[in-house]
This record gives sequence, structure tokens and C-alpha cells, in this order.
Amino acid sequence: MAADRNELAARIAATQAGDSIRGLFFNVLLHVAAARAGEAARSRLQLEWRPDGYGDLRNYPVEEFLNLMYDIADLPVGPSASGDASAPDAPGVLYACGASSVLHFAKGGPGQLVFGILGRADPHRLFAQVGMAFSTVVSYGKRTYSPTGEKSGVLRFERDMQPPAYHRGIIEGALRALGTSGHVSPRVLGIDRVDYEVSWV
Repeated sequence: MAADRNELAARIAATQAGDSIRGLFFNVLLHVAAARAGEAARSRLQLEWRPDGYGDLRNYPVEEFLNLMYDIADLPVGPSASGDASAPDAPGVLYACGASSVLHFAKGGPGQLVFGILGRADPHRLFAQVGMAFSTVVSYGKRTYSPTGEKSGVLRFERDMQPPAYHRGIIEGALRALGTSGHVSPRVLGIDRVDYEVSWV
């Protein structure tokens, strides 16, 4: 299933001037592109969007991030596609982009602080830091967390125009980074407002 370009346009319309995201996550997208369709596809996308490449710690427009991610979702699956990147449909690719992003973030300085010190292998503790964690890598939106049980809670994302499949990948990837597994059910309230009901084992 091809990426929904009408949905992409709506998400771009929800952005504001100055909304940005760190280059690290653009590089993760390009990594997913290579895993899905090969190195030639990755190179072509980089030349199209940012010929000089992305600096991990520099900020770039979130509109560019959305366009690049939806372009990757439309790439044909190559013969050597690996892991989630080989998902045949657009939501599966968007999910893979999110899961890959959180795993790369967890290995960096801010990520090691969030996962290793503040999270302490406890999903409740980790998700309580969601607002701080996102503020280190994006300039837009608000995220809050409310526990609903011993092993469940709700993450609320407001003024965040990323697709729910992408954030599902991030949240479930975060659980895997803590050494557990879980399930995320998005409840869409608007193009840039979603409640994610999270549970884990």
C-alpha cells in the first residue's frame, strides 16, 4: 500500500515555522531506506533532499523529515531488504522508521541518560520522562504520561504531526530497549493529537 499523500499534506499543514528535528533522525531514515531498497535508493534520496548530508546534532525542518519518510514508505522492496524495513505497506515502513529511531537514540548521550539513569529499566519511569526526552531532539509539541495500571499507561502527544505508526514504533522500540515487550494502541484525536495506550508484560 502506497503512502497516503493527502495525509502527508495534512501533516505538513499542521507544522509551524521553526518546527525542527535533529539530523540524527534523518540519518536513521536513510538507513531504513538502504535496508529496504538498497544503497542506491538511499543515495538518491539524500541527493534529492540534502546533498551535503545531515549533521546528527544539527536541526532541520520537520516538513523535510515528513517528506523524506513518506518517500521511503513508497520505495519498492529490494531483494536484500532486512527486518521491519521489508514491510510491504506504508504503515509498516513508518513503524520501522520509529523503531529504528528510538534504538539509535538510546545509544547516544541523551538517550543513555533517559534509558539508563532515569528509566532504570522501568517503563513507568521511562515514559514519565517522555516530555524531557523529546525536547532534546525536536522543537515542537507536548508529550505527557499517565499510568493506568501496574503495567499500563497512556502517552498523550499534542501538536505532534508525526504519523501514529511512527510513534508506535518509537514506543514499542523503547520497551524493547528496556528488555521487555508490549503493545501500543493509538487513539487518534486529531491530525496532531493522539493518545497512545501502552501495556507491557
